[in-house]
Amino acid sequence: MFKVSAGATPNIRNAEQSYAQPFQVKGIKNCVQKEGAILVIAKSGISEEDAIGITGQQVPRVVTDKPVRDIIFLNKEAFDEYEKTCKKLREMELSLQDKSFDNALSAILKYSALKQKALLIEDADISSYRKLYISGHGNAGVGCLGSGSQLFSVPEIVDALQTSGILEQIKDIRLTSCGSADKRKPTSFSKEHIENARKESGTLEKILSGEKHSLAEHVSQEIWSRGFTDVHVSGYHGNGVFVSSKEENLPQSHLRSLEIPAVNIIRRSDVRVILTSQVD
Repeated sequence: MFKVSAGATPNIRNAEQSYAQPFQVKGIKNCVQKEGAILVIAKSGISEEDAIGITGQQVPRVVTDKPVRDIIFLNKEAFDEYEKTCKKLREMELSLQDKSFDNALSAILKYSALKQKALLIEDADISSYRKLYISGHGNAGVGCLGSGSQLFSVPEIVDALQTSGILEQIKDIRLTSCGSADKRKPTSFSKEHIENARKESGTLEKILSGEKHSLAEHVSQEIWSRGFTDVHVSGYHGNGVFVSSKEENLPQSHLRSLEIPAVNIIRRSDVRVILTSQVD
């Protein structure tokens, strides 16, 4: 795990949460009418690596001149831990002569930390967001989400969304954790392997290991069972990454990979699965 200190450039290549075009920051805008926000459900235990992974989700938005997203925390301890790392990012000293990829990426993380708005749920106007990206760690076919030092079950995830009033206001919920759309881990991003990752369990699989469901399926069913049938839930195949281990160019889109460090990458939107209730 890398450490971030004021006056130093962090090694962020292996942080969770990478396409062409040389480094160019056109600007960072703050929007009045917000599109989406990032949600962190952790109670505590937000490490420096976690914090950089969360902030890294801003990178393609900065590169493509889109407004950075607000980051909402459900718990103050996790918020304070995140802000501690962001303070270090904001205070990083960067060389204007250094044209390296790592220095450019560090500059974007610093700008993101300076311009983004991190806030507690009680200070957020939930009705102003159209969609919500839930940050965390997951795996194919696993019905739980890691966030900070906690592991949240599906009912606990949905409890957090319901008690905070999110499900009443936001009808587009997206799970960005690794394997959130996978019932089983894909071996490539080919159509055949993606279909295998999402297909229903056969008789033999049910007998040997039980019926497989993705995290997105688990969460959507729990949400709908509580009467929020107008909410649709998205998951993504593969692992969430924001830096490629072999590309020396900054990402222009959010990405997924089959491995971390990332080698084979694909646009996140290309492997998105949207689940919608059949009940009106």
